Amino acid sequence: TEDDDSADDDATGDDDTSGDDDTTGDDDTTGDDDTGDDDATGDDDVTGDDDVTGDDDDDTLPPPDVQLLEIHLDNQTYAPVGYREFALAGSPIALADAPLVVSALLPGSLVDGCSPDTTYMDFHYCYNPPGDFGGAALVDARTGSLVFAGEIFWMGTGSLLFPLPMAPAADLQAVTHPPTIAPTQIGFAMGGYEPNSVGALALEAVREMDYVKNWVAWGTYDALIYLHPYSVGVYNPAEADLIVLLVLN
Repeated sequence: TEDDDSADDDATGDDDTSGDDDTTGDDDTTGDDDTGDDDATGDDDVTGDDDVTGDDDDDTLPPPDVQLLEIHLDNQTYAPVGYREFALAGSPIALADAPLVVSALLPGSLVDGCSPDTTYMDFHYCYNPPGDFGGAALVDARTGSLVFAGEIFWMGTGSLLFPLPMAPAADLQAVTHPPTIAPTQIGFAMGGYEPNSVGALALEAVREMDYVKNWVAWGTYDALIYLHPYSVGVYNPAEADLIVLLVLN
């Protein structure tokens, strides 16, 4: 029991394996440097401030500026041909810049090189006259987005270029219910091929569609009815589409 018997230097003393420097002490594998600040779950790990879900994340986009429903109808029967729903985001553009949008998205097409013509409500119209082959396009003035482009053949039949593909016409069949509320604002762009009354009938056909009623339930809307002749020379009403553009307010 003397000072040098079981004291400080024995197997259980200050320098033994359970002391400050042993495997469970301050420097062991569970100490400050084990699961602390620099480990896989610390401040610098994959879920920390700089990770893919942290404060510096840039993968979210601002909400869309324009909600658009585009419906194509047969010019004579008003039966649906197809439709496309858009969430458009961007910045306003001038009419003079509409051809640049068309050229960027449809280079080398029959619509490429179209000239700015006029603006219908909030849609810029760009036209390439068909000497033999030409076309026309509509660009949303609020966002600079292309919403329609179609060929025009002289004494022939052009094709739809945009939007493709379209959702099926079967989604747009009329059902029995009170018609969708009327638009806040209505515009017609019939090109002199048909009277505005034809466009009004097209709008009434669209208002009878259950899909439209559900879509309009989000709020009020404006409507532009545009006629696109895929054939000119002698206008052929059988080769034309009525395109109803609905924009939520």
